[in-house]
Parts: sequence; structure tokens; C-alpha cells
Amino acid sequence: MNAHRLTRRLLIASLVAVPPGASAYMDLSPIEEVRWLAGCWEGGSERAWTEEHWMEPRGGTMLGMSRTTRGDSTVSYELMRISERGERLVFTAHPSGQPAAAFSSAAISATEVVFTNPEHDFPQTIRYRRAGSDSLVARVEGFDAGHPQAIEFPMARVACPGGAAGSGSPEAAAPSATRVQIFSPGVISDARWQYRITFTPDGRTAYYTAADSFFPRIRRSTILVSHLRGGVWSSPQTAPFSGTYTDIDPFITPDGRRLYFASIRPVRGAPRTDLDIWMMERTRTGWSEPVHLGAEVNSPADELYASAAADGTLYFASGPAGPAPTADWNIFRAERRGEGFSPREMLSGAINTDAAYDPANPTADWEFNPEISADGRTLIFTSLRPGGHGYGDLYISHLRGGDWTPARNLGPPVNTADDEFHPTISRDGRHLYFARTIFSPTLRASDFYVVPMSALNIQ
Repeated sequence: MNAHRLTRRLLIASLVAVPPGASAYMDLSPIEEVRWLAGCWEGGSERAWTEEHWMEPRGGTMLGMSRTTRGDSTVSYELMRISERGERLVFTAHPSGQPAAAFSSAAISATEVVFTNPEHDFPQTIRYRRAGSDSLVARVEGFDAGHPQAIEFPMARVACPGGAAGSGSPEAAAPSATRVQIFSPGVISDARWQYRITFTPDGRTAYYTAADSFFPRIRRSTILVSHLRGGVWSSPQTAPFSGTYTDIDPFITPDGRRLYFASIRPVRGAPRTDLDIWMMERTRTGWSEPVHLGAEVNSPADELYASAAADGTLYFASGPAGPAPTADWNIFRAERRGEGFSPREMLSGAINTDAAYDPANPTADWEFNPEISADGRTLIFTSLRPGGHGYGDLYISHLRGGDWTPARNLGPPVNTADDEFHPTISRDGRHLYFARTIFSPTLRASDFYVVPMSALNIQ
């Protein structure tokens, strides 16, 4: 069986049910637990200044380097590597040209990693502790000539030289004309699963979804908010309207006046088990109370991933909670009518596919995640149709003469042998954000990526 087909079967199985003992499929590798370390850090005083840069995890390793300067002189430097060894991590240091020393992980968490080597002269312990998303404390400790010692290096996250992804801004996250880069690593794209990101019209506030595991399996997630300050995205906080119920897929309209999202929450006091689309309006004091969109948009099935053009026309996907012989995921639209919407209508066959149910590939005609451009003339969405590059791919269609053009696979550099989904067009139209789940060599929870629109040959 080829890897593509095996991956498809694993994901389909997770959509239907996950039996006891199958949770290992969702486990992250040890290196992913310290991904928050990725980026560029600096700190110190007038006497000495320390810089430390860490690449994001890839291939089971993180590579780093540090330098401490005093005035115009370099007083020390170090090349570092964190690598996986079974269920542990190994920190290997090459300080100022000295022989390498290896330290084994003693503790790993979302806020701290501890490495130890009792046989080393000094230090015997190396700690990295995260204080929020933008502060880091590196600490070396142990005994030197029989006397206890400890040295701390407090640092703050900074923009990486040359505009690397550590800065968090769209322009800095895509320094070349064609390169796809992870968005805000360790802050927004952290060890959790990220789903659908949206931005206020000024591009300085982001709302997105985070989940502790694969959403179709657990159906639990929360909408978070982060702010761009000094070129760095702030530590995400739970959005004021989220945190009690399952909420996912926020979308802010081009004028910034409405925020749509999907939720499993009571409707007029009656509990619901399906995902419906809700809406809030911007007020002088924040967002209004959420309003259920009603039967013109919602149905007994799941509704997800709303997006709206400048004229208010709403695009969204509707489908079953898992593969079913009589139901598929399709993309719909509903025109704005006063404060509500006209009855929804399914988009044409240029967008939505229709194939006979195949138990071996029950999601082959699923389309979802519609992202409409502000002018309502470009639609980017996810499809699981055959002939793609991986499990899920992003496709594009244009509205011309009142009809949608046949959907075209966006291809590289966006689509890969892994899973790409959840497209978002930046407010200035210059960048495409999307989510990607990586399957090989180890499962990596979905993160956000960004690429210049100019690299996609979109006509």
C-alpha cells in the first residue's frame, strides 16, 4: 500500500471513530514539544549582550547558535543542536570551539525543557524556560570546583535578521518571491493544532482556532486572539466570546464590522450537537453577543468556514460529521438580504464534485474551506478530489461572466504530499495564509504558513 493511500485511510478512520489505544496516531514527536524555542532571542545589559537563534524543528532536529558580545568584542559563541533519541531529546553544545558536550532531556513541557549531564564539569544542567510567548530565560547551573553556580540569560523575542519568520509580520514571514514559510512559529503556530486564521482590516489583530488534538476526532476547539506589536505577535489569549463551547473558523468581514464563526452551542436555549454558523457585530465596546444565522444558512448537518465578500454574500461549507454514503461536504453561498440572508444555494459543478460513494475512498468528492476575495471574484478552497498532490489540496476558481471557472489546483509551492487546507487571503491581497499538517517522518500538528500571492500565478 502506498503512503498516500495509507494516510488517507488513517484520516478517514479518525473522522469516523477513534477506538481506545488509537490515540498514538495523534501523538507529536518530542522535538515538537519544544518548538516554542524556535526564533530569535536577545537580551543583556551594557556590560554584555547575548543573541540566540533557533531554527524550527525539521527532520527530528533543531539547530541553534548563540553569541555573547561585550562592546565590539565577541566573548563567547556556541553552536547547538537538539535532536531526538527515542522518547528523549539530546542537547549537543559546541561552545567557543571546545569539544562537544551532550545533555539528555530530564523534563519537557510547554513552558520549560531541562537537559542534564552529571558527568560534565560545568554546567551539569541546562534549562530553557518560556515566560509567555515573547520572553525566554536560558539558565546553566551545577557545581564548579565543588561550589554551586548558576547563570541566567533573560532574553526577549526579536525579529530575525533578514526578516525571517521570527518577526511575525506577513512581509517578514515571506522574504523571497516564492518561498513558503511558517507563520509566527512558537507563538501562533505552536505545538497545538491551528485552524483558520483571520485578520482585522488593518492586519494587526488575528483571530484563529487552536485545538489540543485533531478537531474532526475530538470536536473541541477555542478561538484565540493575538495582536501585532513592534513586529511581533503577542501571546495568544482566548477571545472574549470563546472558551465555553466548541468554537472554530473565525472570519472578519472586509469592512471589519462582522465576525462569523462556527460553534456547537445552544440555540435559543436548546442544546445542539452540530456545528452552526454564528455572527457578531462590532460595537464601540467590542463584539456584540453571538447571533445564530438561522435556517437560511444552517442545517441539521455541520456548517463551517464562513467567509464573506464586500457585498455581504456569505460562502461556507456544509456536510456530515464523518463520511456517509448519502452525504458529502459541499460549498454553498447565501446572498445578504437586509440583516439576514436569502436561502442558501450550492455552487456549481465547477467547484463541487459529485462521485459515486466508494467505501475505500468516501471523501473523494468533498469540497470545503471556501475563502472568497473581497471583490467576490476569486474563490480558494480545499478539496479531497483525486489527482491532487497530497491528502487535501487548495484549489482556485474565478467568477467570470456570472459563472465560476473550473477549479484549478494551486500546485507547488502551496500543495505538497501532506495536507493543505484553511486558506486565508491577507487584507492587502498580497499574501495567502493556509494550514498544513505534515505526516512524514512523524506527524506534525497543523500550523499556519504564508506565501506571496505573486508566487501562485493567479490570473
